[in-house]
Amino acid sequence: MIIAIGVAFAVSFIGWVYVALLKPPPPKLCGSPNGPPLTSPRIKLSDGRHLAYKELGVRKEEARYNIIISHGLYSCKDMDLPISQERMEELKLYIVIYDRAGHCESDPYPSRSVKTEAFDIQELADKLELGTKFYVMGCSVGAYAIWGCLKYIPHRLLGASLVVPTVNFWWPSFPSDLSQRCFAKYPQSYKRMFRIAYYTPWLMYWWMTQKWFPNLDNENMLSNSDLVITKRLMERPYKSTEVRSVKSYPFEQKPAMCRAFSVRTNQVKELIEQLRSAVGRVMSLVTNSPAHSSSSDDFAAFLDVALDSHSSDSSPNEKAEGHNNVETERIKRHKVEKLENSGEDILYGVEEHSSEVLSKQQLCSHPGSFGNMCIICGQRLDEESGVTFGYIHKGLRLNNDEINRLRNIDMKNLLQHKKLILVLDLDHTLLNSTQLGHLAPEEEYLRNQMDSLEDVTKGSLFLLHSVHTMTKLRPFVHTFLKEASQLFEMYIYTMGERAYAYEMAKLLDPKREYFSSKVISRDDGTQKHQKGLDVVLGHESAVLILDDTENAWTKHKENLILMERYHFFASSCHQFGFNCKSLSELKSDESETDGALATILKVLKQVHNIFFNELSEDLVDRDVRQVLKTVRSKVLEGCKVVFSRVFPTKFQADNHHLWKMVEQLGGTCSTELDPSVTHIVSTDAGTEKSRWAIKEQKFLVHPQWIEASNYFWKREAEEKFLVEHTKKQ
Repeated sequence: MIIAIGVAFAVSFIGWVYVALLKPPPPKLCGSPNGPPLTSPRIKLSDGRHLAYKELGVRKEEARYNIIISHGLYSCKDMDLPISQERMEELKLYIVIYDRAGHCESDPYPSRSVKTEAFDIQELADKLELGTKFYVMGCSVGAYAIWGCLKYIPHRLLGASLVVPTVNFWWPSFPSDLSQRCFAKYPQSYKRMFRIAYYTPWLMYWWMTQKWFPNLDNENMLSNSDLVITKRLMERPYKSTEVRSVKSYPFEQKPAMCRAFSVRTNQVKELIEQLRSAVGRVMSLVTNSPAHSSSSDDFAAFLDVALDSHSSDSSPNEKAEGHNNVETERIKRHKVEKLENSGEDILYGVEEHSSEVLSKQQLCSHPGSFGNMCIICGQRLDEESGVTFGYIHKGLRLNNDEINRLRNIDMKNLLQHKKLILVLDLDHTLLNSTQLGHLAPEEEYLRNQMDSLEDVTKGSLFLLHSVHTMTKLRPFVHTFLKEASQLFEMYIYTMGERAYAYEMAKLLDPKREYFSSKVISRDDGTQKHQKGLDVVLGHESAVLILDDTENAWTKHKENLILMERYHFFASSCHQFGFNCKSLSELKSDESETDGALATILKVLKQVHNIFFNELSEDLVDRDVRQVLKTVRSKVLEGCKVVFSRVFPTKFQADNHHLWKMVEQLGGTCSTELDPSVTHIVSTDAGTEKSRWAIKEQKFLVHPQWIEASNYFWKREAEEKFLVEHTKKQ
């Protein structure tokens, strides 16, 4: 009897302790009756929750970098950001710091996980119209949300940075020697804290939520370097317009902010287990951060490093991209490389056992996959559907609905910034390359005229030992890319190999400010020997293409601006059957001011201006293909052409490409002679129609006149293309 009473008493006492001490009070929602007032803008998520955020830097329309920041434990969106407004304007930064679920003015979410944090960030980006891709950055405990982004939404990221990330040194997937080295950097007080958090998480939770003892955030807990940094921060002159810091909130508001970890012990353990699989073997990031380094200082350092290097999505060919010697690039790409190489048990190690999650898997639309596993629910997919976007990340496949969703978002963002999409071919369009063994004797002098790879913007002729290639950039290409980037989001699309494509991209865009990861090679296409816009995340109605090969774009000829081929090397002329001297053999080159790229840039500006400023339809209903067609139709407007011995006998004249070209350029074609004819096109001045042209004082021109007018988008001077016999007369 006494034993039973004792047991009952013990159970009752434990229950009282739980209710009185451990069970968190019900949260007071910001903006609700008797709740704290709202002071910040918020978005409403798809599940009904609200997420508060703060915007810093320049306006979205002016931004070059869109960055979303996830704050740490004792922090919120009003965290101190040690970067001046002037610096943000100089770098053109648009920064969003948001209150994570349960912090400050964001609604609590007891069921939150690594996955939900990632999708909160994605939905925030979509609601704020940041485009299809953006940068993310996590501070301290907030780093786990960034791990979630790398795991669940890697296709939305341009880059990810972690600032003094908090990790669990007992995770079995970490190399033990690395864990020990990192753990040894902490003082004894911190080591005790980590041990308590790991072995007795309930005690850690109680201490973080109790009201009996004051917090121990005093100077005795700080290292010497922390004291110096704290003193410096306290001496900073704050403006009256700055948002108050976290510590200025009254205590009664802290449960919604500083007690964000008010989840049950088992939920904490579940979160840790999910983090194990998400973070895996990327512990080496910790070794690059001193144990007592200031999160503010590290944040500023990471920010400068991230933007100076302008890294984009991790590429499956890091070595080909030439970044293996750049430490800052290694840090930023480290996570995605590990996800790629660590196997399915790391990528998809989270096993959902509950019936609720299984139900969600069955209802999941599987918008994309890595290695035949859904990027949302982790379910293995037997059928391969959709399109592979290997240039974004190796193994990434998106279904058609997700592609359309991303294209719609991107289209809205592009139109908001008054930009279209420009897809650029490499060889014979922007540059010309040759293998070293193919140099003609007359070209040997080029070996002594190589430009330095240290500053490629100051040169045009380069020797690339990695791909055994000599490359000549087309005149005006750097100016072309700089000015075109103000009007277009640009892609490279080449039939060359991936390693070659990356080397050429580094010559054209050494700072990675034009193309970033948007470098598509023949390995990324969906059809052999063909190019297609299905691997470009943009609506066809907003895409222009520059290429020298029309047959490569059989499905998208209306988007194509055909370029005159750039033949600098002799091997290039021989490749296309030309029995003539190349530019290098003639020791000559195209004109900077009147060459092909300078001419086409004017056309692009004209098309862009008409699209955004002269059409009456709503922006979303406009089609750049119609604008291009209209501009092209003005080139030979008013010209009536008759061909003489240009087509083979019994050939259907109106099927010939020159006939079609004249009509596309706005001219008309005929087989009969009459006074309205303006041009006779022939290669022989002795034909009946040619003699008629001479007698009637009509233009007798070579077929190259049509092709030149097509390439340069203007009616070329006929005097340059007169048939030889006419000149003699």
